[in-house]
Amino acid sequence: MPSLHLLRTDAIVGVDTHKDEHMAVALDGIGGRLGSHAWPATAEGYTGLLSWASGHGRVAAFGIEGTSSYGSGLARFLRRQGAKVFEVSRPPRRGARRASGKSDLVDAEHAAREVLSGEATSIPKAADGSIEVLRIVKIARDTAVKARTQAMITLKSVLVTSPDELRAALEGLSDFRLVTACAALPDGPPADPANAACYALGALAQRWLVLHDEVKEHTRHLKRITSEVAPQLTAAFPPRRGGRGLASTPPPS
Repeated sequence: MPSLHLLRTDAIVGVDTHKDEHMAVALDGIGGRLGSHAWPATAEGYTGLLSWASGHGRVAAFGIEGTSSYGSGLARFLRRQGAKVFEVSRPPRRGARRASGKSDLVDAEHAAREVLSGEATSIPKAADGSIEVLRIVKIARDTAVKARTQAMITLKSVLVTSPDELRAALEGLSDFRLVTACAALPDGPPADPANAACYALGALAQRWLVLHDEVKEHTRHLKRITSEVAPQLTAAFPPRRGGRGLASTPPPS
C-alpha cells in the first residue's frame, strides 16, 4: 500500500477468521508489530476489535481472511463504520507456511503484511443486496437438486434388487412416471422383501416429489429476483418452448 504514504504511527490490522473467534494482529506503518488480540465473532467482538485497533493509531486498512465465509460479518461491520477493508488470501505456499509455522497469530500477521506490501487489492463484496439474496437462494436450490438426484439414484438401485414382478412393471418407465408409480405403491409395513421394496420405493419417490417441488419454488424466486436485478439479461434469454429459460427447472422427463 505505498500509495497511502503510511507513517510509522499508522496501523494496519490483519485478521484470521474462524467460526467462533477472530485473531487480530496490528502492525505500524513500517511493519513493526504493535499487538495482537483474539476477539469473539459477535457484534460485541467486532466493536471491541475496532476499538482496540483504533487504540494503535489511525487505522489505514484491515486485511481479512475469509470475507465470504467466517469473516463476512466482520467485513460488513467494518465497512459500515467507514473502514477500508481488503480481502486477503491464506498463506500461499505450503512450504512457506511450514517455514513460518501454522497458527492463527501467524496467519493474522500474514494478512496484515499482505495489505502493507500492497499485495492485497481485492475489496470484499458488500453481501447486503440482491446479488447476495441470489447467492443464498441458489445455495438452497443447488442442495435440493443434489438431494433430488441422489433420491432418484437410490430409488433405481432399490428397484434393481426388487422382486421380478415389481421390477418388470416399473423398469421401462421414464423417470417422472417411475416416481409417480412408486409413490402410489402400497405403503404397508415392510414385513417381507416384496413389501419392503414397495415401502422403500414409495418413500424415495415421495422424497423426490417433495424435493422437486422445492426446486421449482427456489427457481421461481431466482427468476423473479434476476428479472428485477437484470431485466436486460432475462430479456436476452426468453423462455423457450416448454417453459425453459434463465434459471429454469428442467421439466420432468
